[in-house]
Formats: sequence, structure tokens, C-alpha cells
Amino acid sequence: MNRRNLLRTGANLMAFSAVVLNAVPLHAETNAVPKDWQREFASLLREIDRARYDMSAREAQEAGFKALLNRTDALVKEFPKRAEPLVMRAFALQAHASIMGRGLGAMRTGAQAVEKLEEAIAIDPNVFAVSTYTLLGSLYLAPAEVMPNFTGHKKSARTHLQKALALDAHGAEQNLGYAQLLVLEKNYGEALKYANAALQAPPRSDRGKADADVRRRAQAVIEQAKVELN
Repeated sequence: MNRRNLLRTGANLMAFSAVVLNAVPLHAETNAVPKDWQREFASLLREIDRARYDMSAREAQEAGFKALLNRTDALVKEFPKRAEPLVMRAFALQAHASIMGRGLGAMRTGAQAVEKLEEAIAIDPNVFAVSTYTLLGSLYLAPAEVMPNFTGHKKSARTHLQKALALDAHGAEQNLGYAQLLVLEKNYGEALKYANAALQAPPRSDRGKADADVRRRAQAVIEQAKVELN
């Protein structure tokens, strides 16, 4: 190949590369567009709290959760190779399930949340670590208010809640989840220990109403355990 043909081939390759790069959104393949995922996640949790605790009308709650589901679905589609949007999607799904009452709808929504969390962990086992493992453990526990006749996959619940506690032994939600697991196993003495730890957990400055809800549920565990022990 003579010099002229080499130059022509090189130019064609450069033009082709430019077309390919322009055709693929940077964040889709390289994640070159920076995003503060911790801030995004904290914002989502505040919005979940607002829909759950500040909206008294069911219609307003449904609208609030629908907006959060749309927001997280868009993030999953925009960043298909990232674990963070999948966790955020799971939190939105679980929050929506929590207001759906008892029934198949809540069970299906909870199952979708578990699926998203498992997908996220497969991509990045450390994604939002404590929060991810706490929620996954709690979902495997199948809280009584959502699925009253189903004790859940206790082995999986224990595995994930223990991971969360190993990362942060003082957090309210992972201590509460583990206390609830111990109640299901009729280990009431140990349940008291973890429920009390949930009560004594450091408050979160931006999630006061969520903390109050955790303390209420921890107190219910304590009262149940005391009754069983007496």
C-alpha cells in the first residue's frame, strides 16, 4: 500500500471512530459523565419520607410514589451498567409496597425490589453497602404488615442483616431488622438486645420522621419480647 492509500485509510478510520463515539452516549458505556450518587440516594430517601409521612391522603401518596418510581426507572434506563440506580429503584418499590397493605400486589412489588437489589449487588457488592444489605435482609424477612402468614427466607435475611451489622453495628434499621428476625425465631432475649440498640441508634439529621417510625417499631418488638419472656 502506497503512502497516499495509507493516509486515506487512516482518515477513514478516524472518521469512523468519530461517528461511533458520537453515536454512543458517554455515560452509557464509559460513565464519563460524573454523578454524585450519594447525593442522589439521599435525595430519594428524603422524597420517600415525604411521601410516606407527610402526605396523609392516599391519592397524594400514590402520586408521590409514582413520581419516585418514574424517576428511578429513568435512572436505571439512563445508566444500565450502574448498580446505584437499581438500589434506588428497589427503595422506591419497597416504599410503594409499604402503603399497599396486605395482598399479592404488595408481595409482587416486594419481590421486584429484591430482584433489583440482587442485580445491583452482582454489579457492585459494595453499593450503598449498609442500606442495601439492610433493605435486602428486611425484604427477605417479609415483614408481617405486608405478608402476615409468610415468615420469609430467614437464612437469607440473616445473611444480609449480619452483613449490614458488620459494616455498622449501631444503625437503627439493621438492628430493628435483626430483632424482628430473632422474634420470628422465638429468641426473645436476643431480640430485646437488638431492639434496644435500634432505640439507642444515633439520630439522622435529615430523616427525623423515619427515625421516629423505626423507634416505634422497635418499641413494639420490645413489648412483644417482654410478654413472651414473662
